[in-house]
Amino acid sequence: MQSPLYRLENGLRIIHRQWRGTGVEHIGLVADVGSRDEQEEEWGLAHLLEHMLFKGSRKRSARQILTRLEAVGGDLNAYTTRERTCLYASYPQPHLRRAVELLTDIYAEALIPEHELQREKKVIREEIIQYRDDYEERLLDVFEQEMFPGCSMGRPILGSEESLTRLTRNHLLEHKKRYLTTENTVFSYVGPRSLSAVLRTTAPFLLRLPQAAPPPSRVIPPSPQTFRREERMPLSSAHNLMGVRCHPTQHPGRLPLQMLAHLLGGDALSSLLNLRIRERNALVYGIETQYTPYSDCGLLYLYFSCAEDKRHKVLALVGEEFKKLQHTPLSKHAMRTAREQFSGRLVLGEENRQGLMLALGQAVHDHGEVETLAQQLARIRQVTAAELLEEARQLPDIENWCQYVWLPDES
Repeated sequence: MQSPLYRLENGLRIIHRQWRGTGVEHIGLVADVGSRDEQEEEWGLAHLLEHMLFKGSRKRSARQILTRLEAVGGDLNAYTTRERTCLYASYPQPHLRRAVELLTDIYAEALIPEHELQREKKVIREEIIQYRDDYEERLLDVFEQEMFPGCSMGRPILGSEESLTRLTRNHLLEHKKRYLTTENTVFSYVGPRSLSAVLRTTAPFLLRLPQAAPPPSRVIPPSPQTFRREERMPLSSAHNLMGVRCHPTQHPGRLPLQMLAHLLGGDALSSLLNLRIRERNALVYGIETQYTPYSDCGLLYLYFSCAEDKRHKVLALVGEEFKKLQHTPLSKHAMRTAREQFSGRLVLGEENRQGLMLALGQAVHDHGEVETLAQQLARIRQVTAAELLEEARQLPDIENWCQYVWLPDES
């Protein structure tokens, strides 16, 4: 399917994917701004602003915003990452006008009332407290602080209880004015309507979004020194997280590295590490690798948890599997299987049309365009065993990856 890219006269880019035969539409405003764009004194600002977009506009109260789409069976939501702020909606097909009017209203006209701000800070403090119970996510947070030292890229997106206290309404309004603009935003649509039909309904509202000069360019985060950290925590098992900095979004090696990470420890039960360490040796319940590319850097990491006395055995087996990938190219059969599996996951992912809508918007920010599914599958078919071997060889041996470990505290 084609995904035409269209630009309105106010600079807003529109990405469209027509999906016939469905009665549901998905739309989103995807802004190229996230927690990494905060100054040190603004820690937690991007996430707080995302919350405050729902707390009243010039024409609606917070309650009216929350019920506007739900009244017709739709959903309204938002999220913040290190590089993106996304506001999106899903709803039955007849309600495109209602949905786009609501999104543009709160995106452009959110008032950020002081009384709502103080109340929402309390909500986010509760979110931070609840987050402390998720040891895997907490470990990832402290690991990323070490992997992106001394900069906003490594700070937790939620902020801290202390940093929230320092944030004011003026901070939020200035951040919104600087980043939630047409030059920095993509409008994404997935649903049954044609592009011309979508534009007829949405353009009058999208043209009202504020214009401004592009925001300042980002600074590449400093590289970390190789580290090994171990801490005792009130846990019953050892949690091991290790990783390396790697390719950014537009690097030509990104696709081979994605396939390598998937082959090694992706979400398939037949990944090399799952077969060797869980299925054959029963040393862990789960083990995974993940590669996250950003605009100017990337992070590849491996996570597992196990009994403390099994940890070194798991690390040894991980090292053995990784060395095989570094020294021996995949056979023709294994490479064909790797391509087919990675392609199949991509095809299955398209069925999540809300996720597809958000992915299209992010792809415009990442690449300036969107490939068709056929183009993506063709690129996967062209990846060779030699390219996967080269990507593995460019990475340090497992024993030289940065590592953060939480060990159970017997006391």
